[in-house]
Amino acid sequence: MTTNWNELNVSRAQWSIDSYCLGNTDDKCQPCQFGWFLSQPSCYAINDPPSPEEITEEADYVNAPEGPADKKATRPESNVKDLNAEIKTLTTQKDGLTKQIQEMETNWNELNVSRAQWSINEYCKLGEGMLRNH
Repeated sequence: MTTNWNELNVSRAQWSIDSYCLGNTDDKCQPCQFGWFLSQPSCYAINDPPSPEEITEEADYVNAPEGPADKKATRPESNVKDLNAEIKTLTTQKDGLTKQIQEMETNWNELNVSRAQWSINEYCKLGEGMLRNH
């Protein structure tokens, strides 16, 4: 079982190296994959479709099988602001969840320590009883 875990850890480590280090022009590891943006402590990919001016009538026709649209699709700048605000909100929520998880891990560690101490105490009591009987 230990060998399998070691192999899994090695393959996961290699995947991380391949994803974040290889293919960079300066051969240095980057915190995010190519094309992703770092916003501490996470990486984000932003879907930025072409502006309405870049959409041709041919593209309109392909996107609307019934024929060229009278109006071209628009993308108000407020959408970009909304997206940035949502990313900030999600990052804040993620930070809050990370804190909660850390607190839970601390509580589990304290519980495990107290259970271990209880086990030691019980084992010692058992040992003392055995010594008295002999």
